[in-house]
Amino acid sequence: MEVLLEQTMDLDNIVDDVAGAVTRNPGGYHVTDLYAEAISVATKKPIVPFDSDLMPGLAAMGRLWEWVIIKSFNMNAQISRILPAVEMHLGDIEANLDGLLIHTEDGSVAVAEAKCKFGNRFIKPWDMAKWMSQVKAYCKMADTRKVIFYVLYIMSGPPKCVPVAYHLEFTELEIHENWAMLQNTKKYMEENR
Repeated sequence: MEVLLEQTMDLDNIVDDVAGAVTRNPGGYHVTDLYAEAISVATKKPIVPFDSDLMPGLAAMGRLWEWVIIKSFNMNAQISRILPAVEMHLGDIEANLDGLLIHTEDGSVAVAEAKCKFGNRFIKPWDMAKWMSQVKAYCKMADTRKVIFYVLYIMSGPPKCVPVAYHLEFTELEIHENWAMLQNTKKYMEENR
């Protein structure tokens, strides 16, 4: 056999072509940045930014899962649809939602969130504080208490991928307390930067 070509492909660029590039306002306050700052202040540890060079393709893999699950849902949905890649703003806080599920009969809305989780344990979304803060903020912005969480568990021993959908509903108090934490963090950032 003769190898004619061996070429590494850039998964980030492939996913941008398929699912569209994610944009962020460089001067705004993004939900994920506010949460990272809140944890940094609470733990007195610096924020460690995600370094895509150290783990190439991982963020792209998550975005690809998001795109696949939304496409699949919309192809098979009878009474609801997911509006993909929704940019939202509430005051001067912004977010990039994976999607909004719209029930076509009554117009009710739920946040649609997709995540990939690597490891050999089924860690539930509610055990991931960052994920919970993120979707509670999205609920506030979308004026809903409901979330459909699609998690793709990618496991190495033995190798397998397991997709799981979780339907969550927060209380108004949970959403309010989370939003207040993000607002306080934004105020702290404004005063200390």
